[in-house]
Amino acid sequence: MLINEELHAAFAGLRAAVEKSEEAVKVIQQVEQAKLREAVRAEAEATKMAELAALETKAATLEAEAAREAQHLAEARSDRLTEKLQNKREEVRKLDELLEKFEDKLQEKRREAKAMEEYVDKLEALVQ
Repeated sequence: MLINEELHAAFAGLRAAVEKSEEAVKVIQQVEQAKLREAVRAEAEATKMAELAALETKAATLEAEAAREAQHLAEARSDRLTEKLQNKREEVRKLDELLEKFEDKLQEKRREAKAMEEYVDKLEALVQ
């Protein structure tokens, strides 16, 4: 019976060792499952952050595109106004030239009128 008791003791030791190993495996499994859950959570968070960054990039791109379009429109408007201003300056220059021409003619007409008045005065003096 000694062998029988030794076998029982050996099996009991083996059973205890197997139970201990099973407990260790369960603990390791729980730790690994926790790590897996954390990794899945971190991956989901990273995916969400990447999506948010992509949306922010798209918004910034759209904003930059809108700014470029606004700048293009402003430059086109500036060009039109500059051309209009140049046309008005040319028109003023032509009107100034015309005014100078008419002032010269007016001056000439005033001289002629004065000469006529003097001539009329001479004629009146001769008639009296």
